[in-house]
Amino acid sequence: MSSKFKFNLNYAIGELVIIIVGISIAFYIEGWRMQKDREKTEIAILQQLAVSLDRDISDLETNARSDAETVRRHDVIINNLEEGGVYNDSLAAYFGRLGYYTNFINNSSAYENLKSIGIDYISNDSLRLAIADYYELHSKYLIEIEKDIINTQEETVIAPLMMEHFDYSSFFNPAYPNDYRSLQKNSMFKSAIKTTKRLMEWKIRLTQSCLESAQTLKNAIERELKRR
Repeated sequence: MSSKFKFNLNYAIGELVIIIVGISIAFYIEGWRMQKDREKTEIAILQQLAVSLDRDISDLETNARSDAETVRRHDVIINNLEEGGVYNDSLAAYFGRLGYYTNFINNSSAYENLKSIGIDYISNDSLRLAIADYYELHSKYLIEIEKDIINTQEETVIAPLMMEHFDYSSFFNPAYPNDYRSLQKNSMFKSAIKTTKRLMEWKIRLTQSCLESAQTLKNAIERELKRR
């Protein structure tokens, strides 16, 4: 083999090695850039989720307090009706609260955005499961119960009874009974109030459970963000 041929062969091999190394470096750099972009997207999503959870937590806390007050007012009315108490106008404010109920406003836009690009963008397995658990189980279940049971009870049972037995302009305003003595003997009305109270107590427990899930998830997200 001539020295010229050997030189050309060695040169060609050297060029090939350089090309392969160059391609490998390019792939590595591109992969590194893609990973960095993915991490930036993940961090942005986690930050958005943290903001959404803050709003959820505030709404859930407000609802739990309001629902507890509604239950307390139900107790006052039930006790007065059961014990044959004398009517006074202060009860009108309590009766007006019978038609009051809250609905959880779930701020899920950040989660929907995450689902649209793929929940696997969350690299932490336990955090990814916690996110899905909160949005797909706790918050969704609470919203369904409110819509299908609580709201239905208020709109199809309580509201008609209020319209029939009270003089008032709208929910949340004082409601004055047309005949309080007759109302004290009305087993259907008393049963409806007791049932609504039990449903509201159940709703409070679900709200508290959802609130705890939201707080736990927010804390987990904050720990993950600090780790980055």
